[in-house]
Amino acid sequence: MKKRLIVALCVAAAAALTATPSRAAQTELLVDDDGVQCPAATFTSIQAAVDAALPGATIRVCPGTYNEVVTANKADLQLVGPSAPSGCTQPAAPNPATQAIVQASNAGGGVVNLLENGIRFQQFTVQNNPDGPGVLTGASFSGHKVTQNTVQNNVFGVSFDSDGTALSAVQQNCIRQNNRDGASSGAGIYSDQDLENADIVQTSSSTTSSPRSY
Repeated sequence: MKKRLIVALCVAAAAALTATPSRAAQTELLVDDDGVQCPAATFTSIQAAVDAALPGATIRVCPGTYNEVVTANKADLQLVGPSAPSGCTQPAAPNPATQAIVQASNAGGGVVNLLENGIRFQQFTVQNNPDGPGVLTGASFSGHKVTQNTVQNNVFGVSFDSDGTALSAVQQNCIRQNNRDGASSGAGIYSDQDLENADIVQTSSSTTSSPRSY
């Protein structure tokens, strides 16, 4: 009986040890479009990493060009790129060797869409949406943090809405040259649904249009 008990405990301990790394692997994920800058990356797509992540996970994205719409829909997710913007008043082509560039056409929303509570999105270049904004935050959620990004060459920059439950912020971003044809063209930061309990701080923007009070 004692031998059977010892064996059972060992099997249970081994199962627990093998389960732990599997969960840990989902709490911090690494993305690289071509595996050059970050050979250890297990994802080549940001959206694939979002789909695999647990709520509260951190997704670190290496330099490269990501031609995809990203919909972050896990609570408290953190998406972190490799570099903050510099030289906002002197535009230059983004460098995929040092920046994570996310670009796509999306008539139904932004290139990047934050559709859960508490999502942080920082240090990316988001560009080239001919049909809408670069970044969209969902009006049914709050606690968004859009920080230290370059948002450019979209119809407008950031569609910023929040239900106000937790503080949301757009801060320290470079939002420029969002003048493509379409509704709200030329707006840097735009809100036309609900925006409550929100801060816009230290953001360099071509235009900030906000038909509703914050």
